[in-house]
Amino acid sequence: GGGHTDQGNRYCSTLQVKEVWWAYLLVLAGSAMLCAGLTTAQYWILRVGTTSNLESRRHTLVSDLGSSVVVALCIALPLSSLIHPLAGVREKLFVLLAVLLILLCAEVFGNSYRMLPSWHIGAEISGAFIIWSTDMGIALVKSATVNLILTILWIVIIANAFKLLNHSIRITTGIISITCLTIFLITSTNNQIAISTLAIGLVGCISGIYIKPTRTRGCLLSNSSVGVIGVFVAFLAIQIDESVSREESITNALTPILVCSFILFNLSLVVIYALLSRGQQMSPSIGGFSQQLLSLGLSSPAVRGWSYSIATVVGIVTYMIYRLSPSIGLLLSGTLIAIYFIGSIMYIIAFYTTTNLKDNSTTLRQTQS
Repeated sequence: GGGHTDQGNRYCSTLQVKEVWWAYLLVLAGSAMLCAGLTTAQYWILRVGTTSNLESRRHTLVSDLGSSVVVALCIALPLSSLIHPLAGVREKLFVLLAVLLILLCAEVFGNSYRMLPSWHIGAEISGAFIIWSTDMGIALVKSATVNLILTILWIVIIANAFKLLNHSIRITTGIISITCLTIFLITSTNNQIAISTLAIGLVGCISGIYIKPTRTRGCLLSNSSVGVIGVFVAFLAIQIDESVSREESITNALTPILVCSFILFNLSLVVIYALLSRGQQMSPSIGGFSQQLLSLGLSSPAVRGWSYSIATVVGIVTYMIYRLSPSIGLLLSGTLIAIYFIGSIMYIIAFYTTTNLKDNSTTLRQTQS
């Protein structure tokens, strides 16, 4: 559980909850159109200002357009407070959006001047500290120090886990959208109107980069934007609060982890790969879930389909875990964790099997030569 940003909105009547659904749709559509406009404007500005060859220009455009998502998010969400009951948390909302913009500037600066990874980690830690200091961080235990450490660890881990997804087959935007839709479903049925609005606003902004009237294909979020959006998603996940009709349970405390479990599973595979291949000249980022599917011979569309399907199933199961009774939720949580554990074991077995086959093939070629 995180800070309670919805205290003024949580206990509205059933009639009021039904009346805000039209506003969710308006926020979704408005965010998408705003982001589409910003990405289109940035596309043409960059295209006019670029003097390098066409291939370099396309690469520059694809890697830079992701910042429009963050900017659109920071414009759309304050505007949504004019049509949505967000006024009670407007001050904290502005603090959050200011953190996102500062982080975006720090990430872009760090990438432009090739700063060390510690620069980006330091920026994320600073953002996490500001979020915690405004009472919007993790509030799991009574110790403020422990809650601060947990908040920093959570935000830094999720932000970098999203970065590891951001590679050539471009599944990051889809995974972000599915994760935010899961958060939206949980918080909207739990009457957390402010968090629901933030989540659906990000979904709209992500959608906007695909409806821009340009002919660029496969627009990617840059690592800078992915890190910032990862911080935002991590923030949303820890804001999921207890339902007023439910008692405190361990499954509720695990909800943020379950919501982001697919991203964390991919991160665990990368860590396992890095540990198993230590001493070899290999990039740890190729050890993720989708990259391993590619190594098995699947096409990029098939890998995207599998990744989105699994993330969607995880989202549905997470929603069921949250809404069902604590005993059933705990059972489903254990089942989901067990599946991830079995998947990790199979990954290790596949790694060693593939490595042995490669070594045997190399030895055979050397013998024949």
